[in-house]
Amino acid sequence: MGVPFSRDVLLGVSMVIARRLEEWGLIEEVGRVNESGGIPERVFGLTDAGREFVEKYLTEERERPNSYEMRIERLKDEVDDLQTTNERPKVKVDQQYEQLKDLENRFDTLLDRLEEQLF
Repeated sequence: MGVPFSRDVLLGVSMVIARRLEEWGLIEEVGRVNESGGIPERVFGLTDAGREFVEKYLTEERERPNSYEMRIERLKDEVDDLQTTNERPKVKVDQQYEQLKDLENRFDTLLDRLEEQLF
């Protein structure tokens, strides 16, 4: 015996899919509409990543990625972002270290001059 196919089933399935696409960063809520007088319904639009996905996978004849491949790609992107984010403080620390070394050299020079004047 099959499951009765109803509007509720379609809404439930579509929300599960929408949540997953939203988690993957492919869609985002862009507004709400209230055509029936009840609870306003969410309206979704593609994110930049979603548009890139459509261009990459849905406009060419190629095998569709599975959810694991998509998750791996997303994690790779997150790692790249973290590496870029972590590189900025490292550059700043390196600059400050160079400034500290410069100050240390100046201090040593001043000490040498002071010693020469005193002795």
